[in-house]
Amino acid sequence: GGVIESGAGMLTLQGRDVDYNDGGKVIGGGGVSLEIDGSGHMVVGDISVGGLLAISRYGGDDNPGQIFTLKNAAKLYGGAGLYIEGTSIYNYDSILSGGDMVLKGSVENREGAAIYSQGDLSIISSGNISNKKGAIIQSDNNLYLGGEDGGRAGYIVNDSANIKAAGDIVMHATYIHNKGDDSSNGALIESGADMIVR
Repeated sequence: GGVIESGAGMLTLQGRDVDYNDGGKVIGGGGVSLEIDGSGHMVVGDISVGGLLAISRYGGDDNPGQIFTLKNAAKLYGGAGLYIEGTSIYNYDSILSGGDMVLKGSVENREGAAIYSQGDLSIISSGNISNKKGAIIQSDNNLYLGGEDGGRAGYIVNDSANIKAAGDIVMHATYIHNKGDDSSNGALIESGADMIVR
C-alpha cells in the first residue's frame, strides 16, 4: 500500500469515495483533515498524526443531506485530538486520541474494537450507539454519550463490552441496554466520578 506523509503543517485531503485499506497509510507530524464530497464513503487504513485528526463530510453541517459512512478497519490516531463527523461510523479496530475526541453520527464499535481518548470523549448521535462483545469505549477524563446539545440518542447498547471513564459519565438516550452474554463476558459501565443516565 501507499503512504501519504506530511510535515508539521496541516494536510487537507478531499475526495468522494476513498478506500486505502490495502496497507495504505497517512502519517502527519501536524494535523490532517479528510473531507468527503458528495454521498461518499471511506474505508481507511492507518492514519497517525501528531496534531488534530479531523474526518468529515465536505462542508460539514452546511451539507446535511450528504450521507457519509466511515468504516475503520485499522488505527486512527490524533495526537492532539480527534474529530469524526459522519452519518454512520463503524469501528472494527481502534480510534485513539491523545487529546479530546468527538464522534458525531451513529456509532457501532464492533467486537473487540477500541475507542479511547486521553482527554474528554463525546459520542454525539441522534441515532444509535452500540458497543459490541469485548469492545471498549474509554476516556481518561469525562465521557458523554447522547444527542446534540444534551438531547437524546436513539439507543445505547453495551453488549458484553466495557464503557469506562476516569471522570464523569453522562448518557442520554431513549433506550439504554447494558447486557452480558451467557459466558464470562459481562457488560461493565464504570465511572471514576459521577454518572448521570436519563
